[in-house]
Parts: sequence; structure tokens; C-alpha cells
Amino acid sequence: MKLTLPLGLAWRLAAGEAIAGDFKEIQPAHLCMALLKASEITGSDLQKIIADPSASANAVQEIDELRELIEARRVDSTRLRRRLRAALGNGGHVHAGDIVHRSKECKALFEAAVELAERRGAEALRTHHVLETLVSSSVPTVSRLLRESPKHAPVPRDVLPPLLTRHATELPAGGTAAVDKPHEPSPACRALMEAVGNGSANTVFLVTDDCEFAGQVVREAANGFGRNADRIGGGTPRVFEVSETIAEECPDRTPLGSALADLLEEAAQVHGIWLYLSSAVPDAGDGETRSRIDEIHRASTNGGPVLICRIDPDVYKRHAAGDRAWRARTRALWLHRAVPKAIPDRL
Repeated sequence: MKLTLPLGLAWRLAAGEAIAGDFKEIQPAHLCMALLKASEITGSDLQKIIADPSASANAVQEIDELRELIEARRVDSTRLRRRLRAALGNGGHVHAGDIVHRSKECKALFEAAVELAERRGAEALRTHHVLETLVSSSVPTVSRLLRESPKHAPVPRDVLPPLLTRHATELPAGGTAAVDKPHEPSPACRALMEAVGNGSANTVFLVTDDCEFAGQVVREAANGFGRNADRIGGGTPRVFEVSETIAEECPDRTPLGSALADLLEEAAQVHGIWLYLSSAVPDAGDGETRSRIDEIHRASTNGGPVLICRIDPDVYKRHAAGDRAWRARTRALWLHRAVPKAIPDRL
């Protein structure tokens, strides 16, 4: 059975998800994430992609139907994609331009979707056939998360979600004088404000071995946002330092990314929160350190609150600096504390 144009587009998006997660084959979860992404494509974007007016109109109608199906289930698309990435982890496959094929589970899923389409007398396999098959599938992670990812109502700014209450401490804003009295921000502060403010990165790594200085820069940048509230909207962000105890939320052998993804989901419900991890990346064995970096990135992908992580320079050089793919999707800022020079007694 032939695929519709929107399903063909979703198929390419699924291949991209598999490559980004270092998977050799496309898994059902990649297809689910791709369908969620496809549902967010606007009609004007589809018209740019598909030149033929008739085919474009049919594609717009199909995407509208897919979106209605997702909204009817009250699925939070961003939240679900983040949870799926965290649940999948890293596939460990190094891609070198090779073609990404479907996994055995994905092929079985497509066969079931084709059977569904044929029973309904459809001439082509459409996106909603595949989504309905995913919901009722025997793939436990996908079907369970599709049922358990309803949209959350916004939480008042002064009400903190449970994970944030248990595993994070609000950093002092620095006093009203620091907010009200105009002053020239430090270069480090300006760089962080630019990285966060222009939307170029939702996750920023501060490369420094000075924990105290990194915390000062984060607080100063948050205050800088408060002074520009009229221009950027909102008020001064509340900065929370996340404790290593967040790992206690993980079941045995579950990566930190799963617990961190849950924390980000909760924090996203409260407007104006920044999360700061001062010791998220340990200087451990090569595999463990790299895995932790990847977990943090996967958990923070696609929206949510600002996530700022400190990483030691040596760790960054060994595990991240040479990775072009990692550098392309994450901002890293090197921090250097300015130390005043001593004035000699005699000139």
C-alpha cells in the first residue's frame, strides 16, 4: 500500500530521530515522535514543501486530522517527545552516511497499520492509521506514554511542583539593589543572556571549574532578564539549583535522563524558571561521562525551562569539544573570573 505525502514526511522525520539518538534502526518510538512533530507543521509550511496545489490541500487536510486526533487525546506533544527520548536512551551506533532501515518492531507496526487501513477501505496508508496502531500496540513504552501524557494546566508562579520541591534549592536573587540599580553586566553575564534570550539554546553548558563564579553568573543573568522585563516579557526568572538527589528518583539501571525529563516537565508548568546543575557532569570513566552529557541533552530537548549546567574544562575538552554534532545542538560558554592585578608600591 502506498504512503500519503504527510506519512512519507513523518517517515523522514523518524529517520532523523533515529540518527540523532545514535540508533542503527528506526524504532516505533521514533515514528511516534515523528508523527507528533508532523502534527505541528502548519498549512503554509506544507504548501512550501508540496508544489502541487491539489496534493498540498490533501496534505493539509490530513495533518489537520492528525492534529485533531492528538488533541482529542489531550497529549502534550513536547512532553511526550521528551519522555520518549529519555526512555530510549542512546543507541550507541555511529552513523557514517549509512541508510537507516526500520527495525523488526517497526515493520510489524506498519503491517498492522496497513491491515487497519485496508479494513477501512483506504487507498493509501495515512498518518492517523499509524498513530492509532501505535496507541493500541504491544510496544509498552510507546503505548503507555501515549496514554499517560495529558496536557497539564499552567501552575501559578508561587506553587512549586513536587520534584522541584524535593530536589532543588532556589538561589538568592542577589538583593533588590542588584535588580533595581542599573549597572553594566559582566561579559559572562551578557553571553549567557544572549544564549538564553535569543532562543538559540535551551541548554547551556558553562565551562569552568569555579562553581561559585558559575552560580554568580547565572544569578546575574537572571537579574538582567528581570531588568528587561518590559522588552522580553515576564519578570525576573527564579533560579533553582538541582541537587544530585534527583538521581534517587530513578529506578535501578534507569538513566538520570528519565528523572531529569520528569523534573523538566514539572518545571515547564511554572512560568519563569531556570534550572541550574552545578555538578551534573562527573569526571568519571569515558563511557559514564559521555553518557551523562547525552542524557542531559536528550532530557532537555524540545522546549521546557532553561537548563544551565556547569562542566569542568578538562571534562569538556575530553568528551565534548571535538564532537561537532554535540556542539551544533548545544551552547557552551567558557567562563573566566577577572582577577584584579595588584598595584605595585612603586611605579
